[in-house]
Amino acid sequence: MAAYCHSCPDSGANIWPAGTSRVTALDRAFERMRARARAPRVVVSLLFGLLLAPDRVWSQVGGRDSSTQAEAAARAGKFDLAAIEYRRLLESQPQSAELWSNLAAVEAMGEHCERALRAAGRARSLNPRLFTPWYVAGSCELQFHHDERALADLDRAVATNSRDANAWYLRAQAAANLDRLGEAFRAVLRGLTLDPARPDGYYQAGKFALDLAARCYDRVVAAPATSPYRHQLEGDRNTAQGLLDAGIEEYRKAVELAPQDPAVHFVLGDAYLQNGKLPEADAELRECLKLAGAGAAIATPAPRTAWIKARLALVLTRQNRPEAARRILAALRPEQFQAPEEFEDFVACAYLLGQGSATGAALNLALERFPGDAELGQWKTRLAQAPAASASGASPSRATSSPIRIALRLRFLAISTPETGGVLTKLFSQPGEYREFRAAFLRNDALASATTVSSKLDRLPAEPAQADMLGSLLQWLSYRFYERLATAYPESEAAEKLAAENLSAAGEQDKALEIYQAMLDRNGPSPDLLRAMAEIYWTGHKWDDALKVLESLNKLDARDATTLVNLGRIYAYKQDLENARRYFERATEAGPAMFEAHLGLGETLRQLGNEEGALREFKIASRIEPRNPRPHYALSQVYRKRDNKDLAAQEMAAFERLQAQASLEKTRANRLLVPLD
Repeated sequence: MAAYCHSCPDSGANIWPAGTSRVTALDRAFERMRARARAPRVVVSLLFGLLLAPDRVWSQVGGRDSSTQAEAAARAGKFDLAAIEYRRLLESQPQSAELWSNLAAVEAMGEHCERALRAAGRARSLNPRLFTPWYVAGSCELQFHHDERALADLDRAVATNSRDANAWYLRAQAAANLDRLGEAFRAVLRGLTLDPARPDGYYQAGKFALDLAARCYDRVVAAPATSPYRHQLEGDRNTAQGLLDAGIEEYRKAVELAPQDPAVHFVLGDAYLQNGKLPEADAELRECLKLAGAGAAIATPAPRTAWIKARLALVLTRQNRPEAARRILAALRPEQFQAPEEFEDFVACAYLLGQGSATGAALNLALERFPGDAELGQWKTRLAQAPAASASGASPSRATSSPIRIALRLRFLAISTPETGGVLTKLFSQPGEYREFRAAFLRNDALASATTVSSKLDRLPAEPAQADMLGSLLQWLSYRFYERLATAYPESEAAEKLAAENLSAAGEQDKALEIYQAMLDRNGPSPDLLRAMAEIYWTGHKWDDALKVLESLNKLDARDATTLVNLGRIYAYKQDLENARRYFERATEAGPAMFEAHLGLGETLRQLGNEEGALREFKIASRIEPRNPRPHYALSQVYRKRDNKDLAAQEMAAFERLQAQASLEKTRANRLLVPLD
């Protein structure tokens, strides 16, 4: 929704600056806030429109001229002048919560967050039901990296006005800063529901979903060697990258460990099909069909097998066994299909068999059911160019082969399991909840699918089977959100940033840096973009370039402890210990509870010969993260050097005990930090 909200309890005059595009300015401002509120300035364009409508205040006093002057000054971007006018009005109305609220907004827009917080606090004490003071306070606390306070304030803001998308987006960022990714994901989904034309919303949703998927996959990888899910996951990864032989090898290992699982046979058969190994694909799909039929005796209702049969018919057609394929197609009823995949395999097979009428009828029905499906849309274009009758006997092309899909096993389970009874359904507590998810998922509605599953993300499943399913779903959601961003908003800054990230991940760092630099040249400094550039440089051990970017980032926000730690680490790598010490000390001041800041300072002090200071910092670090083994190892080294054998042995024993107990999740590296050697 727009920043100016008539439904807000204290919404006011639209003071958007003349000639400013509201959507563009919002997007630009939100980009500055997205990854973390680093810059010491409030997102100005998110605060426009929050001022109280003048008639609701000035009718009580003879201050209409002052009201007009304040609004005009705010529209012109003269926020300090607007603040003076509001303070003048407050001299005669010191108990007006609305005036204090307006003052808080213009102070925040003028980048005076400390004054804005004081004004917002006064407004809240006079009338806690106003939206703007909570919103302004949350925005400012986010700027100061007071994430707990920001989250509390933004909680009150969305409770006061649950229909303000901007508040939900900022709340999402505050939760993400606190590593509460489930909360963050739910908040950004609320924002997208209210304002679906927000490119940054899709970027943020995709990122949160992918981060959560990685945490689920950590649990799968940590499963015992006898678990088939580790091999299924590796098979999925390999086939998605086109490494079909490696994918097939992993799937075969999974089949050996779980021979009764139809889904594994299905994806193995699909990998064989992609690899042109048709007899093997035929055998796996027949085994899958047999297992699904055997399951019908205990499942209620019976598993759906239409997709398996359509895929088998496609394999038979590719094997030049048209009669067998035709018999299978004749027994299928497209009007009973429930997913695009069933239609796609049916249409591909009928097309290759030259069944023009069946192809056209099935495709028309599919497009009516799933009008936005990209694969089905391509089939419409294909048939217009080459009717099915002309394809009979033709060599199958990539277009008529089964495409590599994201979350193939998940799609198979959702399609074949209309009701409860399978591993996928265990993610949901109620049958109705699963049915709602399944309907949204099969029609590729990412936002609705995400909403139904978002309540499951605060405590991720430890059991490998469910972690595997949830991770696969989250990865699919990330893909869909990013796909929406790239197709609907290809010119947006969020899409540019996503393109740069993809280039960087593909090893084309120079091209990624070109995109980031062009965005900076066009829009000015952005903490998010500078951080992305710094990460590319430090990953390539280009320390001088990384330092230059990080120092620019530090100038934008001297309070950001993460940036200060990164500067300290790089100077330590360069053996510039005095600069390393200086930045680590600043990091401990900016983030007193930051583990890495104290650990880095302790190590630097140890190298400088200040053993007392090193012991102090290592002990603080061990209190911040009592289950982390690293401070205990560092303490043992200092005690050993001081010839205190008992304490050295005690700390080394603590290190070994904690190292053995440490879980993968507890010791995951923070990707925002320069990695340690």
